[in-house]
Amino acid sequence: MKKWLYEFAQTTTYLGVAVILIIWGGIFLLASQEHERDYEDAVRQGSNLTRVLEEYINRVVKETDSALLALRQSYQEDPQHFDIRRWVVHSRPNTELTLQYGITSSDGFVLQSSLAPLPAPTYVGDRPHFKVHAESTADQLYIGAPVIGKLSGKLTIELTRRISNAEGSFAGTVAASLDVQQLNRFFGSLDIGHNGIVSLIGFDGIVLARGASDPNAPSFASASITDSPLYRALRQSPNGSYWNTEASSAKFDGVSRLISYRTVTGLPLIAIVGLDEQSIFQGANTALQKYVTLGITLTAIVLIVMVFGAGQKSNITSTTNELRSSKQSLEHSNLLLHTALKNMAHGLCIVRSRSASCRLQ
Repeated sequence: MKKWLYEFAQTTTYLGVAVILIIWGGIFLLASQEHERDYEDAVRQGSNLTRVLEEYINRVVKETDSALLALRQSYQEDPQHFDIRRWVVHSRPNTELTLQYGITSSDGFVLQSSLAPLPAPTYVGDRPHFKVHAESTADQLYIGAPVIGKLSGKLTIELTRRISNAEGSFAGTVAASLDVQQLNRFFGSLDIGHNGIVSLIGFDGIVLARGASDPNAPSFASASITDSPLYRALRQSPNGSYWNTEASSAKFDGVSRLISYRTVTGLPLIAIVGLDEQSIFQGANTALQKYVTLGITLTAIVLIVMVFGAGQKSNITSTTNELRSSKQSLEHSNLLLHTALKNMAHGLCIVRSRSASCRLQ
């Protein structure tokens, strides 16, 4: 183990480690920049879409309200002979979402509808869009929560105005029914990407309409979102963006989204656009995969160089050790030879002495 560490403890290894850290630090920096850029683009896209949505809703509501005011005036001029279907033909109110116009008496029964002659008395006096005018003298436009129309049989948003007698007493309402399904289709046609959603929310937390990029997705119209983080965000600013919470996303479809919101000027409505997190960061995630692949390749090259350097050092060390061992062996041999040569004369002398002694005997 110590030998292995020694072989790697060299300048090439230190440089290699530094290069690897630089490579992955650069990848982290580039990935963070891509992630931040995608987030900023999503915030910008959401803000632009909510602005478009606000302008559209404002136009639709104002045009519908103008039509209601004109309808009320025409009706009050001659209530006995007024024909609402003839009025629609002649006035041609420019409200493409409107399913029908209607007039309701003070006792809550529908007097006339632009859809068709009434087959039977239709009572709507128990509905909020009627009660709000019967219980108040204010002449204000009321935008109701989605309900199933008793005449149309479709999910509609009721926009109503109060009809008052000359002395100011309650005389009924005029109403326009907006088609929620058609509104949902328009919302879903916006460029909101995969799993994106567009919603129109009332200040009371009721979802008036909700379109999605998936035409088969449920609309969740009439659902309540009073516990949504939207209302905490609204207290900070009338428009902005935030990430939905796990609880709020689970209430609908469990998708994590960046929610952009904007209050509709002059109306108790909030325009919302939600962009799917995976779609937002798809580009950044793709770039990250490329960066990681490149980083792995470069890291592998650096490691190969480091291993090659360690191998070279091992070979050099081994060769050096062999040379050192050979040198020591040679020195030892030289020492022995030197010792032998040094003592050779004395040995010869002893041999000669012994030979002379033998001759004397």
